[in-house]
Amino acid sequence: MKKTGLMEIFYSFLRELLRRHHGKRPSRLSSKVISIGSVQAGGAGKTPISILISKYLLEKRKNVGIVVLGYGGKRNWDNKIFGPGQHFCNVEAGDEASLIKKEVPGLIVAIGKDKNYLCKELSKIGCDVIILEDGFQWSSIEVDLNIVSVSSNKASIPFPKGLLREWGSSYSRADCLLSMPNADFSEIKRWAPSIKKFKIKSKGNSWLNENWEPTDPPSMRLPLAAGIANSKNLEAELRDEGIDCFNLNIPDHAVSSKWRNLAIMNARSYGGVIITKKDASRWSLKGFPCWIRVRRMELPDDFLKFLNENIML
Repeated sequence: MKKTGLMEIFYSFLRELLRRHHGKRPSRLSSKVISIGSVQAGGAGKTPISILISKYLLEKRKNVGIVVLGYGGKRNWDNKIFGPGQHFCNVEAGDEASLIKKEVPGLIVAIGKDKNYLCKELSKIGCDVIILEDGFQWSSIEVDLNIVSVSSNKASIPFPKGLLREWGSSYSRADCLLSMPNADFSEIKRWAPSIKKFKIKSKGNSWLNENWEPTDPPSMRLPLAAGIANSKNLEAELRDEGIDCFNLNIPDHAVSSKWRNLAIMNARSYGGVIITKKDASRWSLKGFPCWIRVRRMELPDDFLKFLNENIML
C-alpha cells in the first residue's frame, strides 16, 4: 500500500466533514431513493449498474427517474429534467447521460449539479423510485438503499496520491456491494468484512457495428478509441480474447471534437476503430467503420431479492 501523506489525510478529513455537515438534516422524499456510488475513482461500473437496475424497475412497471451530474458535458444550462421521448444533445449532456438515455428510453433523466433540487422535482412529478447516480458521498437526501459498485479493486489511499475518494472504512456505510464480474473483494474484506456482497453475472461479450447492429469481432489490427476510465483493462481483456489492438489513450468523458476527430482519423487509416457503447453514444461515428464492444451482463437473483425486500417492490 502507498504511504499516506498529509494531503491525503487533509482531503479525507475535509470530505468527511462536508458529508456530515450536509447529512445533519437529510430531506425525506415520498419516492424511494436508491444511491449507486463508489469509493473507487472512476471505472467502478456505476453507469452499467444504474442501467441494469433502471431496466429491472421499469419492467416492474415503476415510474423511474435518475439523477446524473452529466460529466464532460459542454452545456450552458444546468438542472434540467428530460422525460421519455425528450432528446438532448450528447455533447451538452455528457457521455454517461447519453448512454443511459439510449439504453433505457423509458427513463426520466435529470441532469445537473443540484442533486437535492432534481431529486425533489422527480419526486413531485410522481417517480416511484429515484436512482441517485454517484451518490455515495452525497448525504443531504435520505436514501432507502445505498449500493456501492466495485470493479477490480486495489489497495490504495485517497486523493490526491491514491485512487480512492475516501478511506476504505467507508464501505461499511453501504447497505451492499454490487460488483462487476471481474471484481476482487480481497481488499474490501479487510475494511468491511460483514457487508453484503453481490456479483453481476457475465453473459459473455458481443459486437455491434456503427449502426448498432450485431456483427462479428474484428479480424485485423485496430486502434482502441475508448474514452473510459479503465481503457488499459479493456485493452488487456481484448488481447486475452485474441483481438489485436492498440490503445489510443483517450481520456474519460472525452466529448470534444478533438477526440472524435482522432477516432475518425484512425478509422480511416486502419479501416475501423474499437469503441464502447459509451463512446458510440456520444460520438455517433456513422459512416466510419467501428466495432462496438458490448459486455452482456445480468443482475444476480440474490441481489434482486435483496432489492425487492429493501425498497418494497
